This record gives sequence, structure tokens and C-alpha cells, in this order.
Amino acid sequence: MNIPVLSGIVEGLGVFFKTRRYIAYTIVFVFTAFLGLFVTWLITLTVGTPTEGLLVNVFAFVGSAGTIYFAFGALFTGLGVDGLWITRRS
Repeated sequence: MNIPVLSGIVEGLGVFFKTRRYIAYTIVFVFTAFLGLFVTWLITLTVGTPTEGLLVNVFAFVGSAGTIYFAFGALFTGLGVDGLWITRRS
């Protein structure tokens, strides 16, 4: 049985992952998400030490940079103005 909503999502993901730059957006997002989780784990090991403050700052930077990069890329791509975001090489 074909469910239109799910079929549309699967078809959209297929189109999304056909292009290298979209895969790059996803890789950056996933990498920074896992890096954020790793830094969170390090923070739990260093609670109460001076290193904790440094790790919190690293976590904030890493978590926000990857997510914001992915969000801008997805927004510009959705609006069809991704040429502003990524230039094409000839």
C-alpha cells in the first residue's frame, strides 16, 4: 500500500542525497552533533574543575556552528538561492 506522505518524504530524501553539497550539509550536521555529545560527556567527567568552563564554551561553539550552518544551507537550498551559499566550480 502506498502512503502519499511517506512516499513523498522518501522521494524527497532521495533527491536530497543525489547532490554532493547536500550530503556535505548533512555530514557537517551529524559530525557536529556527535562532537557535541562527546564534549558533553567530557563535561560530565570534569564537573567542578577549571576545565569544565572551557569545555562548556567549546560545546556552545561546536553545537551552534554546525546547526546554524546546516540550517542556512537547508533554507537557502529550499528557497532556490543556494548559489549565494555554495559556488559551483566549472
